[in-house]
Amino acid sequence: MAAETKEKRAYSKQLTHSHSPHQRKLQIICGDFLKVDLPYFDLCISNTPYQISSPLTFKLLRHRPMFRAAYLMFQREFAMRLVAKPADSLYCRLSVNAQLFSKITHVLKVGRGSFRPPPMVDSSVVRIEPIQPPPPIQFDEWDGLIRIIFLRKNKVSTLIDVMRLCRLTRLFFRR
Repeated sequence: MAAETKEKRAYSKQLTHSHSPHQRKLQIICGDFLKVDLPYFDLCISNTPYQISSPLTFKLLRHRPMFRAAYLMFQREFAMRLVAKPADSLYCRLSVNAQLFSKITHVLKVGRGSFRPPPMVDSSVVRIEPIQPPPPIQFDEWDGLIRIIFLRKNKVSTLIDVMRLCRLTRLFFRR
C-alpha cells in the first residue's frame, strides 16, 4: 500500500510499478493518509512528513488488524523521543504512549547530507513492532493521566509520580 496526496504522483507511482511482479500486491491510495481508512497491510515503510509524525504513529498503532512491523523515518529529535527510556531527558508522554503499544527500536541515523536539498535537521529510522495483543486500556483516559503527570513532572517527585502511576494503571485496564 502506498498513500499519496497528489493525484499525479499516485498515477506516476502506479505506472512505475505496472510491470513489477509485485504490482498486484501494491495498492495506491490517493488522499490524506490521516483521513483515509487503511486496508490490511503487513509491513509499513514511510519517509514520514515531519509535521504529521505523531498522528501517523498513533494511527498506525490503533490500526486493526495489527501489522507486523513499520519502518518509519522521522525527524531525529522525534525518533529519539519515541525510543527514550524513563531516565532519559527526552522521555515524554509520546515515549510512554508509543511504548505502551509497541516495541520501538532505533535502526539508523540519516544525516541531512543524504537529501537534496538538505533539510535543516537530521533524521532517524525507527522500527515499530506492535505488542500483540494490545494492552486492554481505555486510551483516551490513559493519555489524559499521562498528560497530567508530564505537565507536573518538575513540580512533583518522580518517585511519587511513578507510585501513583502504578496504582492508577490498574484503574485503566479493563477487567
